[in-house]
Amino acid sequence: MFVSTLPFRVELDRHWSFDEVVKYVREKCLSILEHSHYPLQHILGDLHL
Repeated sequence: MFVSTLPFRVELDRHWSFDEVVKYVREKCLSILEHSHYPLQHILGDLHL
């Protein structure tokens, strides 16, 4: 089994309920899957990290 690491930023609103946070993070995770073919090393290189 291989794992791809995909970084993503999560900005939370302190007024959100737990359910709202879970929904937001789930949607964010699903949206980054379209970029899962791009290796982490390339992302870091592109960002000069």
